Amino acid sequence: MRGEPAGAAGEEGAGSGAGGAATSEELERVAWLAVNRCLGVARGEAVLVEGGVHALELLEDLVVALGRVGAQAALLVSSDRLLQRMLLEVDPALLRRPPKFYGRWLKSVQARIGVDLVRNPQSLEAVPEGRLAAMTSAHASVVRPVLLAGRLRWLHLGYPTPELAERYGVDWDRFRSLFWRAVLVDYEGLKAHGERLAPLLRGGDRVEVVTGPGYRLELRLEAAGAHVDDGVVTPQDVARGFCGANLPCGEVFAPVRVDSARGRVRLDLAQSRGRLIRGITLTFSGGRLVEASAEEGEDLLRERIDALGRGGRCLSELGVGINPNVREPLGYMILDEKLYGSAHLALGDNQALGGTHAAPSHWDMLALRPTVASERGVLLERGEFPAALAPGGAGRGEAGAGGGAP
Repeated sequence: MRGEPAGAAGEEGAGSGAGGAATSEELERVAWLAVNRCLGVARGEAVLVEGGVHALELLEDLVVALGRVGAQAALLVSSDRLLQRMLLEVDPALLRRPPKFYGRWLKSVQARIGVDLVRNPQSLEAVPEGRLAAMTSAHASVVRPVLLAGRLRWLHLGYPTPELAERYGVDWDRFRSLFWRAVLVDYEGLKAHGERLAPLLRGGDRVEVVTGPGYRLELRLEAAGAHVDDGVVTPQDVARGFCGANLPCGEVFAPVRVDSARGRVRLDLAQSRGRLIRGITLTFSGGRLVEASAEEGEDLLRERIDALGRGGRCLSELGVGINPNVREPLGYMILDEKLYGSAHLALGDNQALGGTHAAPSHWDMLALRPTVASERGVLLERGEFPAALAPGGAGRGEAGAGGGAP
């Protein structure tokens, strides 16, 4: 392993660069972290790197970082224009056809690193949800078996863009600064915090989520129990069947038994193709979603739920955000679900989380200032971690889940 670039251990202050998202030095630091720390790529391994052309500098840095440790890399690049044209112009039968060749590629490598494909979510607004769902489902049908086999290590990186910032109504300089701060977090401290919380979410436990007066949801966890996404895939993680991570990282998640959810919950925020949905109310009975409404974006909410397909109307995940550098929601879910002191619930598939429920896709929604308690103890009380569970007393005296929805 080569020596790490300055600051690669995760100190703060990222995101001051112009152009794509960060300075060239910061992008090299992220690439080093992804290859060496997050995935621990070894000499002689083969890695598939994929992403949008807007993130080309980071993609190049990843390939070079892989070469420096003696690994081989293949780079696949897409673009908003290409994805839009494929979704709108080709025969729908092709969109539904599983890309079996891609599955064979994944079986031939030891790791995959993906960076967000889309620069501007508005580029897909003209695409019917059914076409997008067909392509997503076909792709998942060949990717999921490879992931569940437990041999392919993977890492997915978000990537902030000016178009995303504008879409969510956030100043671009602030948006990218907050994002890269979340990526360059104190990994050891985050891991330690997550490991204090995970024992409260064991397999079979009953959990209660309260998100306001009259909003109380009961659920039961699957046997796998909780896992900490600390951004690092260790051999122990792989042995347990958890072969991947996200950047930004920072959540404790557990698969939910899909026949267990009952009650009503209010969720503050979700997004679909870059459009925000706010003030969501979901009602569950026998694990299934029986009623859904939203104060803003209700039509989009219903469209997105319908697109989840068969098996998608079940509550499948409970997660708690623990990234101390994420203190407010921006609308970008790969960042928001790590928001310190928040919780997120998901519909759809949970096999990648150690669960047993298969569905075409998986969709997360965010709750700010929730109370989350299992039969083993309280994890969150209105967005604050109890003193015994907070990292070094952090989280007390600060707004745990950051104000309110953007």
